[in-house]
Amino acid sequence: MAVTKRVFLPETERVVDATLFNNTFQTFGTPLEHPSRQLIFVSNTTVNVKISWDGTNAAFTLLAGATVIIDETSNTVAGVPLETREGTQFYIKGVSAGGAGEEVYLSTFYAL
Repeated sequence: MAVTKRVFLPETERVVDATLFNNTFQTFGTPLEHPSRQLIFVSNTTVNVKISWDGTNAAFTLLAGATVIIDETSNTVAGVPLETREGTQFYIKGVSAGGAGEEVYLSTFYAL
């Protein structure tokens, strides 16, 4: 039986300037172009931020200076790997503005 090779590729990194935080959810870059197999959220801010999948409800808090890795490929349901759907729009909210030069990053990877 032939083995099919898959390729793991990144989308363009999404970045939000923390000085723009104002205690309301704002879009976190553009919607996903591909189903995501891995999400990496990185904060180099001095403020905690909320991450949302719907722009209303916080899914989790990204602590100041923290990194959160969601490795969807390590989990399966009925033998099918989990993934975040293509077209998903993420949102971010900081209770207060961060300092100059502080940013939050979202990296996402997909498979072909």
